[in-house]
Amino acid sequence: AASSASPLMKRRRALTYSLSSVSELPSPAVFWPLPPPPPQLSQRDRLQRRSGSQPRVGWAQEEEEEVNKRIFDECAEQGDVASSRAIFDDIRCRHGRTLRRFWWNMLLKAHANAGDDEGAMAVFHEMSQSGVVASGRTFGKLVESAAKAGNAEMAEHWLHLMANISPSLPLGEVHLNAMMNACSKAGDARRAEFWLSRMSAADVTSDTCSFTTLITSCSSDTEKAVSWFEMMLAAGRQPNGISYNAVLDSFAKRGDVAGAVQWRAKMMAASVKPTLITYNSLIAACARHGSPEQAVAEFQQMRKEDLQPSLVCFNSVIDAFAKPGDAASAEHWFEEISKANLAPDEVTYTSMINACAQRGNATLASLWLTRMLDAGLQANTMSYSAVISSCAKRGATPQAAEWLDAMSQSRIKPDLIAFNAVINSCAKNGDVVGASHWFDDLCKASLTPDKVSYTAVIESCARSNRSDEAGRWFLKMLDAGLFPDMITYTTVMSSAARAGDMSDAIRMFELAMQAKLTPDVICYNTLIDGFARQGDVESATHWFSLLSAAGLRPNLSSHNSLLKCCSRAGNVPAARKWLQATLASGLNPDLFTWSSTLGACANASPPNWEDAEELFRQMVMSGMHPDRLMLQTFARTVGSRRCSEICRELGVDQLPQQQRKIKK
Repeated sequence: AASSASPLMKRRRALTYSLSSVSELPSPAVFWPLPPPPPQLSQRDRLQRRSGSQPRVGWAQEEEEEVNKRIFDECAEQGDVASSRAIFDDIRCRHGRTLRRFWWNMLLKAHANAGDDEGAMAVFHEMSQSGVVASGRTFGKLVESAAKAGNAEMAEHWLHLMANISPSLPLGEVHLNAMMNACSKAGDARRAEFWLSRMSAADVTSDTCSFTTLITSCSSDTEKAVSWFEMMLAAGRQPNGISYNAVLDSFAKRGDVAGAVQWRAKMMAASVKPTLITYNSLIAACARHGSPEQAVAEFQQMRKEDLQPSLVCFNSVIDAFAKPGDAASAEHWFEEISKANLAPDEVTYTSMINACAQRGNATLASLWLTRMLDAGLQANTMSYSAVISSCAKRGATPQAAEWLDAMSQSRIKPDLIAFNAVINSCAKNGDVVGASHWFDDLCKASLTPDKVSYTAVIESCARSNRSDEAGRWFLKMLDAGLFPDMITYTTVMSSAARAGDMSDAIRMFELAMQAKLTPDVICYNTLIDGFARQGDVESATHWFSLLSAAGLRPNLSSHNSLLKCCSRAGNVPAARKWLQATLASGLNPDLFTWSSTLGACANASPPNWEDAEELFRQMVMSGMHPDRLMLQTFARTVGSRRCSEICRELGVDQLPQQQRKIKK
């Protein structure tokens, strides 16, 4: 039986024996022959079936060429380069290597509609090598391919080449409109205007498309956009929806919601119905302006007009809530995306990350980045940098460093913002070693440190009371050819002031003035606080007066520094004077303000219990609740028994919430 078995049976038995050790049963297809596969259709046949045109037996060559033209034109119109090339090669194979210019131009049309300027260039070189002479239409498609790619220089190159190769070819409407479109995409409004002037010189009539292209090139220059719109009306051209949307979008890019809404009204008055693009621009304008409620109102209006919102609309609404850090509302709109049968993209998740990062919620920001990666989306530099910055704001250096490493492992090169965020995180913790380490890693990553990088390292030195090292980093910054700004000078001043070297702090202030920099309130406060730490009331008061003389308004930190100085000296009259000055300035005293004033009473010799009791009552009446340290200072001044009596009288809890939690 074995010898009489057919070759097919022998093959099945062999397969059975070879698969006997496998726990999972093989597919039945292994034992029984499959039906033969259907015949493979050529690219041309598949396209013919898709277009609904089937060749008939014995059809004429002219009819076949017409069908080829129709199918080819359909693919080229859609910018389907792959299918267009397949048809072109098929026709070339049938008719020999030399093809009429018509077919080459059709292939160029596909590249032009796809915005594939490099592919169009390759086709042109292939066409020239085949001995086919280019026509005005050929160059028109080449210019159009560069224009759609936003490559204005290449578009001009093709026009110059046309003039050199075929000087007799006229500069037509197609070429000039394409050039204007190229300049518009490149954001070069002046160059786009130049090509409009060439239209007049070439006796080519500018149409609605020409003016609309110019309006689009104005980007956020609303005055120019409106001016070109008015010129279009003066020329007797009828604006269309694209024209109105272009003007409206110029207002939207500036965050001018009122202007964008006004142009929507003009659009409707002209019986032009707003489109999805109109509402995309309006919602984006609200997001830039920081008006999330109005963004929602425009979104709801869009739905009332039976327009289906796109993902761009949802992303703009989420971004509107993300800017002020309203993560809860942003998450609500994130959930609305899935209800609309849409899928969030990289922009959506990045906005969610930014919403959490704005509030300094590093945990939630990290969670959203993890969700983004789990969704199979590619996080970009902006996404990682936002999470790293949120960790850095909290001083969570290890977490920031972990995300920076994850960024590198994802083959995304960390940018300067990401490195600066980690260095800044080290600076907040006074970690000079860590800041210096990440500064070196920044340089190893072939990035150039900027002012922010150096200033962060200087701040780490200042917080760790290493003024000499801060000075060395300042000199390194100068050697690198960078010009320190006021923040850098203030950081070096702070380092010197913390070390008690006020002469060096003043020297840095004078250097900043020589560099034509304008000191701000923080800069003056650094000097006021430095002298206050030394108990030098006179010098601190002098710099406070210079702050006011510079036309700057002293803030609460300015007043608190002087109160701290009075507190240490036990100078009650001066402390009360500065407290009244704080109130007269319209500032709301904080717990530090009242603590310093009461501290002056406690440090007076003998302790001034009368003023202390009066100030304590004034503080409680203002709505300020004392903490444990303030109650201890007050009890030290007036006595424990009197402190308890006054607290019971005023309804003050003598065991503040923080202390109660500790005892529990």
